Amino acid sequence: ITGVRVIRAFDNSEFERKRTNQAFLNYADNVIRLNKTFAVFSPLIWSIVGISMVAVLWFGSFLVLNGEIQVGGIIAVSEYTILLLIALIMSSMVMVMLPKMKACLDRTQEVLDTIPEIADETQQPALQKPDNPAKIVFDQVSFSYRGAEESVLEGIRFSCMQGQTTAIIGGTGSGKSTIASLMLRLYDVASGVITLEGTDIRQMTQHQLREAISYVPQKAILFSGTIADNLRMGNSQANPAVLEQAAQIAQAHDFITELAEGYQSLVAQGGTNLSGGQKQRLCIARALVKKAPVYIFDDSFSALDFKTDGALRKALKKEMAEAAMVIVAQRVSTIIDADQIIVLDAGRMAGIGRHEELMKSCLVYQEIVASQLSETEADSL
Repeated sequence: ITGVRVIRAFDNSEFERKRTNQAFLNYADNVIRLNKTFAVFSPLIWSIVGISMVAVLWFGSFLVLNGEIQVGGIIAVSEYTILLLIALIMSSMVMVMLPKMKACLDRTQEVLDTIPEIADETQQPALQKPDNPAKIVFDQVSFSYRGAEESVLEGIRFSCMQGQTTAIIGGTGSGKSTIASLMLRLYDVASGVITLEGTDIRQMTQHQLREAISYVPQKAILFSGTIADNLRMGNSQANPAVLEQAAQIAQAHDFITELAEGYQSLVAQGGTNLSGGQKQRLCIARALVKKAPVYIFDDSFSALDFKTDGALRKALKKEMAEAAMVIVAQRVSTIIDADQIIVLDAGRMAGIGRHEELMKSCLVYQEIVASQLSETEADSL
């Protein structure tokens, strides 16, 4: 259902219909097999119940006639027999459900037994006080995914300074988002070191690291609840004034106030009742509500129009003067005013510097600019 538009766009409805029918047929076969088993057990159990009751009454009547037992004894034996047979019926129903229960338990246990790849050190060293204002430093960092033959990143080296904006740009698959993931320690580096305020992030707890970073993901993700609930995700104690300030910086305040319930308006699961740009701005506002020394925007401006993009970046630069900002982007216009721009090409740094410097020294950056801007626009920037 989620991908129905893509299916129709590629005229693949017939194939998907057959695939869906096959899935339903397989499910139906399994259910029919289960019901057949239950259909055999059910009459058998009830036959046993009937025969047992007839047997109790038959032999009990002879015993009563012979004076060996009272009528009350027959009633008691009948009740006990019924209780025993009810337990037998319940057991048969449980036996039928056991295979399904076992499959569910196996899947749940598989999740519970999964060992996280990223683990905190057992002994945490004292956090170091940095000698310079650098918030995050990459020192000859290389990384490759498990099982991959080639490195995704190799020899990455740069510093994100306090009060500055560091932008990362490059072609698709060049490793831009991987750098953001490494900063959050969603993966560990293969070689090299990443430090946050002078401390190797592998020597910090994941809680310490992620408390110091506010992150806006590439794909806007919202949760069911109110807009205010979503904005408070990183700072549960934020008051309405903080929420409003963050929304104004993210250029989201205007559309929020236009909603009937304002900040108490309900958000559907995944934000399906909001547009792409609205979801993106709410995710940015959510990150701003969480006060942190480092902000990472992973291609978070892609769903915004150029006017909103420019206003947002201007507001960020003014309000985030004490923080280090990392912006991963595809559009040159988004990162053109950054204090330093890192250009990636096939996982390696092709250049680093300001826009003006890279236009003179970095061929890869020149090609990116030329592909997005006309010659007149490029010269005017």
